[in-house]
Amino acid sequence: MQVVRSIFFEPLLPWAALWSLAAVSLVLIVIAIRGGLSGWWLRGIALSLLLMAVANPSTQIEERETLSDIVLLVVDESASQGIDIRPGQIA
Repeated sequence: MQVVRSIFFEPLLPWAALWSLAAVSLVLIVIAIRGGLSGWWLRGIALSLLLMAVANPSTQIEERETLSDIVLLVVDESASQGIDIRPGQIA
């Protein structure tokens, strides 16, 4: 038994809008830092959490059975395989 964990993002807004909001947030944080505003890091954390919430992450846990790696190979060597262009088709 194999357990596989995955994280999927299904944003509430289109990805382009989400990236645009991230860029605007980054610009606002840079302005706050350059302006000497106190608490810029709190604003950064708040904007990051808001963007994460809009990205709508979800986890998926799957239990998978491992399959056998034995393969059955069948080779057709009947007389019909020697007709006309057949050898070129099966090569």
